[in-house]
Amino acid sequence: MFNKEKLTKNYGAIVMIGLVGTLISSILNFFMAGTSSSNHPFIYLLLTLASFVVTFFFAVFIETVAIHAYRNDDAITMDNFKAAFEHVNWGTALKINFIASFLIAIGLLLFVIPGIYLSLAFSFIGFLLYDEKGHSNLIKRSMELTDGYKLKILLGGIVISILTGAVSSIFGLFIKEPALIRTLASLVTLLAQPIYINYILDIYIEAYDQTVVE
Repeated sequence: MFNKEKLTKNYGAIVMIGLVGTLISSILNFFMAGTSSSNHPFIYLLLTLASFVVTFFFAVFIETVAIHAYRNDDAITMDNFKAAFEHVNWGTALKINFIASFLIAIGLLLFVIPGIYLSLAFSFIGFLLYDEKGHSNLIKRSMELTDGYKLKILLGGIVISILTGAVSSIFGLFIKEPALIRTLASLVTLLAQPIYINYILDIYIEAYDQTVVE
């Protein structure tokens, strides 16, 4: 299930992209915390929307850069950033991710298990935005490609979640400051992100390339 070379491919570059996204989100959240939703509703709404867009942009951008580097058999560089960015239709990406996130949220709120199922079914959307940007229904396409792979995706996610949770818990044994614990937990998650993305990418390549051959 786990191949060290594949899981750590472009590790540093993916961490750096995630770090930039985290810093921007943190800045926006800082301003949101200091803005009253009742006294400044318009500003608060703009900050909320900006935070939403930044979160989705970096989530998709990381996966896009990863698949671009794989398809071109190259390491992630600044040229890859530019090429990957220009390859994706970002209006479509935002719309599809909004719909997918909305469906997952509804599933989690109402029955939990359907939400988890949809989260697994939509795991390939970020990569498909690169490989099949002209496809009319990438949500359906992702659901088709994840058929037979959802358990594998789930197990990988569980293993990585357990490991990151265990590391964060160890910090909690020695550190009593809640804010510092949260910061370190976020750092652990950030460092684990490339491993999970590469894990999902490896499954996606297997599933996608089979359909191309067929």
